[in-house]
Amino acid sequence: DIGAGTIDQAFLAVLKKKHLTLRQYGLAGRILIVDEAHAFDAYMGHELETLLEMHAAHGGWAIVLSATLPAQKRRMIVNAFRKGLGCRQDEDLLSGAYPLLTVASRDRSAENEVRFCEELRRTVTIERLPNADAASSRALAAARTGAAVLVIRNAVDEAISTFRTLRAAYEQTS
Repeated sequence: DIGAGTIDQAFLAVLKKKHLTLRQYGLAGRILIVDEAHAFDAYMGHELETLLEMHAAHGGWAIVLSATLPAQKRRMIVNAFRKGLGCRQDEDLLSGAYPLLTVASRDRSAENEVRFCEELRRTVTIERLPNADAASSRALAAARTGAAVLVIRNAVDEAISTFRTLRAAYEQTS
């Protein structure tokens, strides 16, 4: 009942390509999650609108995530989904709140400002270290005290290497 794929795989459900119907069937009635929607260029943005319209028409729901989606793009996405539902598409979405939850349904669209719960507020210290060895040593020391640790690397190979190094060092001392 759960599937995962890249957005280009979902886009193939709206392009005249082989297995178009099978792809549409696989998405029909499901929840489609699209992340980083603000990063789409004009072409991908148009494909997303077409996909959301088709998806809504086939009984699906969508969650479109973006930290920086401009109001114009948000309106286009909502209107495309509502068009697929057979609704009016001239929704006037104006809120500039952040974070914001926009909900589009057959009846209407609503913009809801999301307020954070103060009890969940956390302070995170970020520090740039001189090299990978220093980062690994600091991360390992913190993990041994029970801390949650995040080491950010620039490339996948570097991340894999760091993970393996830290896991081996942690297992040796545990």
